Amino acid sequence: MKKLLLLITGLTLASCSGINAEDYQSDIPERPPLEDRIIEVNPSNSEEKVIDSESPAPEDITNVDETIVIPAQLNLAVPFYSQAPDGDWSQPWQDACEESSLILAHYGLSGEPLSKDLFRQTVLDMVTWQNNEFGYYESTTVDQVVQL
Repeated sequence: MKKLLLLITGLTLASCSGINAEDYQSDIPERPPLEDRIIEVNPSNSEEKVIDSESPAPEDITNVDETIVIPAQLNLAVPFYSQAPDGDWSQPWQDACEESSLILAHYGLSGEPLSKDLFRQTVLDMVTWQNNEFGYYESTTVDQVVQL
């Protein structure tokens, strides 16, 4: 669960780019997803090596063809609020990307409801915690985001 939270946080952080009109639009696509792609996998021809000591040795693996369906896209039900929820890009909102990403990822994974007021207050609480813990909140490192 922690790895999934960090992955979603990283993906959300990668989309942080400053002020633009898209910050106030839904990220839910308006068109249906593309058809799923099908990949044929034959374990006997796979170049992957068994590294788990509890997994069977390669000679014990039965030669079975499998079909794995990989979706063309994956849309997670992650709530969205701009890191400046009221459109005010002064501090601390200008540098609240990490906090916002963590909050959105957490609420997306937990399924708990997230209101704009709760989002805003949680960002402010995280900024206060970082100022007390690190002495600042802007441009935190990956290790600090993990602590947060």
